[in-house]
Amino acid sequence: MFAQRTLSRCLSTASQQVSRRGKSSLSLRASTQLASAQADPVAYVSSQLAYFDAFKFAPIRESTVSREMTSRYMGDMLEHAETDVVIIGAGSAGLSCAYELSKHPGVKVTIIEQSVAPGGGCWLGGQLFSAMVIRKPAHEFLDELDVPYDDKGDYVVVKHASLFMSSILRQVLLSDQVKLFNAVAVEDLLVRQGPDGVFVRGVVTNWSLVTQNHDTQSCMDPQVMEAKVVVSCTGHDGPMGATSAKRLESIGALPAGRGWAKPRLNYGCCCVFFS
Repeated sequence: MFAQRTLSRCLSTASQQVSRRGKSSLSLRASTQLASAQADPVAYVSSQLAYFDAFKFAPIRESTVSREMTSRYMGDMLEHAETDVVIIGAGSAGLSCAYELSKHPGVKVTIIEQSVAPGGGCWLGGQLFSAMVIRKPAHEFLDELDVPYDDKGDYVVVKHASLFMSSILRQVLLSDQVKLFNAVAVEDLLVRQGPDGVFVRGVVTNWSLVTQNHDTQSCMDPQVMEAKVVVSCTGHDGPMGATSAKRLESIGALPAGRGWAKPRLNYGCCCVFFS
């Protein structure tokens, strides 16, 4: 009875929220279930509890799970060994870049993120606060992603930065043209030196845990991904953040001290390199 009373109160609260917001964002199935719950909450709760008690997962072998994960991931690695665009970093800049590129059919996009969780530092605002402040006209991008905000005149405020990040991440991952390889690090740029200069033709990659333990383990060679365009969106001087521009400067591909000074590359850097 306690569970029935608790669920009944929850249903009542949900009904009030739906009445305020409207049903445009609810699926037909959810709307039907809610209507049934409103008609007879106690009967609905009883039927749901009975359903949960009888619930059983379909059988599956552990080896089947391993084969599915391994075959799909290795297939993606084979597919993206050659790609159109490699984006280093799955933060707000990298994901926004991937989102825009996904609008162009036929462009294969590969995102490399060294952390397990994509999103960079944009799950929160400044000093770990929740809100995200966006200067206009960047709010038009929020409109495109259907991210709500409070309009403050010259700027807008998203109530939680994670609302933006989860929205852009979902759109990117839904695209068939984009593949995100998280827990993978870019250790170096793949460059080609010729009579006309030095050209970036891809990236050198490794598992992030391997990259972090080169000094503690025996030699573990990386692999490469060839690309027509490489976009570095990591910002900071981490693995291939602003380091990518400095790497090219060190081999003479960029002029020393002309717009690539260290103070400008330590924060918020986004560089594009073409093969």
